[in-house]
Parts: sequence; C-alpha cells; structure tokens
Amino acid sequence: MDKIIESPFFGYGLGISMTELIGINISEHNLFFATALRIGLIGLFILLLLFFVFWNFFWMGRFNHYVKLTACFFIAFIVYQNFEISLFSDNMAVAMWFWLIMGIGVSNVIDKIEKKDI
Repeated sequence: MDKIIESPFFGYGLGISMTELIGINISEHNLFFATALRIGLIGLFILLLLFFVFWNFFWMGRFNHYVKLTACFFIAFIVYQNFEISLFSDNMAVAMWFWLIMGIGVSNVIDKIEKKDI
C-alpha cells in the first residue's frame, strides 16, 4: 500500500513487479491491488468503470438465460480476482475465456436491444 501511495495516480507501469519495487519475490494476488500498483488509481477507476458497464448490460438483459449465466460467471470471476491476477497479464488462458464469455453475454443484450425486446 505504501508504494501505491507514493505514486497514486499513474502507478509504476505495466511491466513492474513486486520484486523490483520492494526487493522480495512475491506476487500481489489481487487484481485490484495490482491494477492500482501498475497503472494507478486512474487505471483502477477505468477497470471498475468497465465492470460497471458490463453489469449495466447484464442488468438490461437479465431475462435472457445466457445473460443470467454470464452475469453469474462475471460475479464469480470478480470474486476470484481478489485472490489471483488472471484477467490481463498473468494467465492469458483464463483471461481468454473471461473475455469470450463476456462477449457472449454482451452480444445477447445487444441482439435484444436491436430487436427492441428490451
């Protein structure tokens, strides 16, 4: 937390590791902490805004079964990100599935909007 306070707005850059900052080989194991550390509070705000936009899409399509499943997966994945960093950098195999499932849910909502079902 001290390192985030030292560079709060823009962080230390995407390529920085905890080893480089504090000299001990450890990982953050929290997406939100890692985001604040690497790209600052501005980056954390943008990430949370992206999650909010996803949630608004899921709320609009809440009566669609695919969207309900996607929203459940979204909640579970956010909880999982409190214990691991796999959305952007550390585990791209997991991130690929996240973005694919989010895309399926959002596309179902957009389809319903275009058909004027919402």
